[in-house]
Amino acid sequence: MGEGKPAREVAPESDRALSPGGLVESGDRCEGCGKPLTGRQKTGCSARCRAVAARRRRRGKVLAALDELERGLEKVRRLLGDPDTNSS
Repeated sequence: MGEGKPAREVAPESDRALSPGGLVESGDRCEGCGKPLTGRQKTGCSARCRAVAARRRRRGKVLAALDELERGLEKVRRLLGDPDTNSS
């Protein structure tokens, strides 16, 4: 009877639905409102807070891309000898 298929190993995270809380490290906070996260929450405590956090991340990425574009434009202006370029 013991020579059938070997026992399947179960991943430790597979029981997360059965264990209440404890998956979030202490000190993790909601990116939207700052409240402590509980259970399976990863970034926000509610849909509203997750949306706020996503907008903040997206805004940061857009601003970083604009900064990079501005630096590239300044470099091109310097190479072309544009008189409007501030030479600091």
